[in-house]
Amino acid sequence: MTEPPEDAGVRLASRADGPEVARLLHDFNAEFEEETPGPAVLTERLAPLLASGEVVVLLAGSGPDGFAQLRFRPSVIREGLDA
Repeated sequence: MTEPPEDAGVRLASRADGPEVARLLHDFNAEFEEETPGPAVLTERLAPLLASGEVVVLLAGSGPDGFAQLRFRPSVIREGLDA
C-alpha cells in the first residue's frame, strides 16, 4: 500500500473556495455524463449555501484534488439535522 502524499490533508471549504468546489463538482458530473450548468453557475449557487452552512464541503489535497459535499436537512428519526 502506498502512503498518501503529505499535502493530502482535508480541510473545510470556505466561501472563497466556491470556484474550486464548482470546478470539482462540474468535472465530477461531466465525467459521469450527468447534467451540469457549468462552473460559473455552480459558483453562484454555492456562494450562499456555503455562507449559510446549508452545504459543507470538505476539500482534499493541495489542488484541491477531491471533495465531499454535505447537505443538511431535518432528520425524520430525531430532532436536528442529518447530512
